[in-house]
Amino acid sequence: MLTIKSFLLQPMFWLMFAFLTIQQLIVASSNFWIIAFIRDIQTNSMVYSSLSFYLISLLLPYLPGSVAVIFQERWKYSLILTLANAFKNNHNSNQKIWVDRVSKETRVAMLSNEGINAITEFTEYAYNLLSTSMNVLFNVTALAILITGEYGVSYLISLALVACIMLLQRTKQENLSSKAQNARISFLKSLLNSWDNVVLGNKYNFDLWEKRTEQASQSFTRRNLHTIRFRQWYSVLIALLTFVPSFLVVIQMVLKNYSDPLILSAIAVTLPRLFMILNFTYDLLRFAFYWPSQRKLLEKVEVLIGNNPKGSDFSHRIQWDKIQLVHNAFDTDSLKELNVSNLEEIIQKSGLPGRLTIRGENGSGKTTLLLSIKDVLKEKAFFLPAKHQLCFRNNINNFSSGQGMKSIFLEIKDYVDESVILLDEWDANLDKQNKEEVSTLIDEIARKRCVIEVRHRS
Repeated sequence: MLTIKSFLLQPMFWLMFAFLTIQQLIVASSNFWIIAFIRDIQTNSMVYSSLSFYLISLLLPYLPGSVAVIFQERWKYSLILTLANAFKNNHNSNQKIWVDRVSKETRVAMLSNEGINAITEFTEYAYNLLSTSMNVLFNVTALAILITGEYGVSYLISLALVACIMLLQRTKQENLSSKAQNARISFLKSLLNSWDNVVLGNKYNFDLWEKRTEQASQSFTRRNLHTIRFRQWYSVLIALLTFVPSFLVVIQMVLKNYSDPLILSAIAVTLPRLFMILNFTYDLLRFAFYWPSQRKLLEKVEVLIGNNPKGSDFSHRIQWDKIQLVHNAFDTDSLKELNVSNLEEIIQKSGLPGRLTIRGENGSGKTTLLLSIKDVLKEKAFFLPAKHQLCFRNNINNFSSGQGMKSIFLEIKDYVDESVILLDEWDANLDKQNKEEVSTLIDEIARKRCVIEVRHRS
C-alpha cells in the first residue's frame, strides 16, 4: 500500500533518523562544554579538557550528518522504486482503464514527473523536519538545564500560539496545495502532447495546443504563486510568535542576574546559539505548518498510483449486429464467415488454432471486442494495439513500418507463449508487399495458436 505510513516504515528512513539523532545530540552537547569552558576560565582551572570537548562537539557532527544525507538519498530512491512497483502491481492487465485517454495522461504524468517530484520533496521535507525538531528539542533542553527553565516555557508558549494559527489555516492551505498540484498536472499533461503538435508543423493543431498550454501555464503559475504568498505571510507571523517570548526571557535574565558574571557570561556566549535555535524553531514551525500540503501531495500520488483503478465497463460499445467473423481453420483449410452475438462464442473458438478476422464498419466496437477478449483471458492472451509503446527485443523505432512489423511478429512467433494472439489493425501503415509478408508470418503463428485480428482493410 502506497501511504505515508508505508514510506516511514522503510529501513532507510530509520537509518537516516538514527544518524540524525546522533548528529544533533553531539551538536547540543556543545552547550555543556562551552559553559564548562567559561567556568574553568573564571575559576582558573585547567581549560584544555573542556576546550577539547567543545571543539570536538563542533567538528564531529559532520560525520553522522553526512551519513544521514546518504541514507536520505537511498530512502528517496527506494520510495521512487516503490512508486514504480505500485503502478506496475495496481495497473497490470487492466484493459478497462487502457482505453481512458484522460486517465492515461494523468497517471503517466504522475508516475514520470509529479510523483517523483512529490517523493523528492517529501524526503527532503522529512529530513529537514527531523533535523530541525531534534536541534530545537536538544538545544532548548540544554539551555533550560544550564541557564534557566524559562527558556523551555517560552518555547512552549511559542509552539502553542503557532499551533493555533496552523489549525485555523489548515483547511485553506490543503485546498490551495490541492489546486496548485492539479494545475501543475494539467500543465504537464499539455506538455506531454507537445511532440506531435509542435514537431509536425500543422498550424491548426499547433495553435490549439499552444492556446491550451498557455492557459494551463497561466493557471499553474497563478495557483502556485497564490500558495507561496499564503505561506510567506504566515511565515512572517510564525517568526514573530517564535522570537518575541524568547527575547523577553533574555532581557529578564540579564536584569535579574546583572551582578552575576558567570551567568551573564553564559548568556553572552550562548546568545548566538539562542538566535540559531530561534531560527531553527522558526524553520521547525514553518515545516510543521507545511505538513497539510505535503500530506495532500502524497494523497494525490496514492490515489492515482497506489490504488487499483476499476475502470468502466466498455462491453456496451460492441455492436454485435454489425460485426462478423471470418474463421480460417488451417487444419481443414476451410474459410467460414460467422455471425456472432456475444463474447462467449468467440472465447470458445479461441481455444483452437486458426485465424479469426473481425469485420465490421467503423465505430462498431472491433477494438473494444479485442480488449474484452483480453480482459477475459488475461495472461492467456497477447494484445498488440494499432499504436503502442510496447517493449520488444529489437528497437523498432529505427525500422520502417514494414520492417518493424515483421520484426515484431518474428518475436511473437519465437518468444511469446500466450495461446491467443490479439491484433488490432496491424496492416494500417503497410504497403501491399509488406502486408503480404507479415500476413504470411501471422499464418505461421495461427497454425499452432489462435490469432484474432482486426484488419484495417480487407
